[in-house]
Amino acid sequence: MIVSRLNGSIVAVALMASAGSVMAAGPIAYWNMDDAALSPAALDSVGVADAVAGAAADGNLPVAGVPGILGTAWSFDGSNDNALTVIPPNQAAFTGLGFSGWSYSGWINSPIGAGGADTVFSITDAAAGSEEAALRVNNGALNFLGRHNSNNNVDITGSLVNDGQWHHVAVVSSAAGGTILYLDGSPEASSPDGVDIATFTANNNNVAVNFGANNDNGANLQWEYAGLVDEFSVYDVALSANDVAFLATNPGATVPEPASAALFAGAVGLVSLRRSRLS
Repeated sequence: MIVSRLNGSIVAVALMASAGSVMAAGPIAYWNMDDAALSPAALDSVGVADAVAGAAADGNLPVAGVPGILGTAWSFDGSNDNALTVIPPNQAAFTGLGFSGWSYSGWINSPIGAGGADTVFSITDAAAGSEEAALRVNNGALNFLGRHNSNNNVDITGSLVNDGQWHHVAVVSSAAGGTILYLDGSPEASSPDGVDIATFTANNNNVAVNFGANNDNGANLQWEYAGLVDEFSVYDVALSANDVAFLATNPGATVPEPASAALFAGAVGLVSLRRSRLS
């Protein structure tokens, strides 16, 4: 609570202690990937969706503590089941991502010449095949694949990112705005169709959320990713182009929830108006 005393009058504003604190709210999950070497999981700093390194088929688990775009990152080697998984029941936090809008945002570093269909992050129906919302590096190019049997499929591809450099990547989807794939703050590809994740995650027990691989039909993981991931977040709103541009130039930042931004703006306006009337 900020309290401002003006000419004996008290203006109380329901805000946090600083503008920075107010503006920090937003994502429903945020993995800063600053976990120490040998950590068993990538911790979600705003929710409960910690992503755990499971038992890889070849024994090679993702590795924490490697240099990132900011702090440290997690490294994936592209081998069998080399992934981080949000374990039940915490994956249920993502079942409400629907046509009203949702977004993924994060940083990746894909090795020079990497190929294949590599999944950076995906939300899938693990009880049915070909139902996913997967951000990928497909044959070296940034790609988003959204499939469900009751929606139009979305498969959009941008520029090559397999250059060994850090890139900001994002996908924004809603029924009203369609689906837009961003690279380094700029739109790369789009579809007029939105992707309704909620329709294929209605049963919480069937939802699979993974970094580094895609869970298809609840059997083996597929499309394992080779590369680094850092500062990844999921929003339950469709971010604006300005939001994405901001994230692309401010690693480690998040964007505010509309309600928080409006509250802050309104509070500043109230104090300013009060001062102008008293001057």
